[in-house]
Amino acid sequence: MLTKQVLAIIGDSGAGKTSLSKELVRLNNYPLLACRDLGNALAMGKYNCHSFEECLDLPNSDQYIDDLNKKIVSCVLNKFRRMDGNILIFDDLILIDAVRMLQAKGVDVKIYLLNTPYEIRIKRIMERECCTYQDAVSEEQKKVLTKKRLGINDVKKIKYYKLDGAKPIDKILEVFSSSIRVIEH
Repeated sequence: MLTKQVLAIIGDSGAGKTSLSKELVRLNNYPLLACRDLGNALAMGKYNCHSFEECLDLPNSDQYIDDLNKKIVSCVLNKFRRMDGNILIFDDLILIDAVRMLQAKGVDVKIYLLNTPYEIRIKRIMERECCTYQDAVSEEQKKVLTKKRLGINDVKKIKYYKLDGAKPIDKILEVFSSSIRVIEH
């Protein structure tokens, strides 16, 4: 039996995580889970908040983070039960406790840090949000604080591979694909 593998694409806002994740899904038919979607569903369902970020401002935000870790693990394991393959893409931030819980259940979690220069990321945020430079900087700063609160620095310490997010997507995919072949063999 092949080891179940979560390939987590992490990085700062505007790094290109979602674009890379969607392209991997399109090319390889890998299932995709996104932290933001799981976090927002939990926020709206259990905490009566409108968003992921809003829950982090609650007095019981530590409980929300704990619940988010459990939701990530539950969703990943359920996805693996329902699929034929052994690789799942996780877009955006995967929390360190979720990584540890998945590893304890025999899931191999590989972290891919999409490292993209600041100015490129700000330009991408401006295009994505149709906003000014200053608004993009403000948005990026808010997301940096959110990711720090959720433990991005701990996740970065266990990164498996660093990808250059300034390169065109086809070049990033070449490097990513070669690393997956190494993992699969």
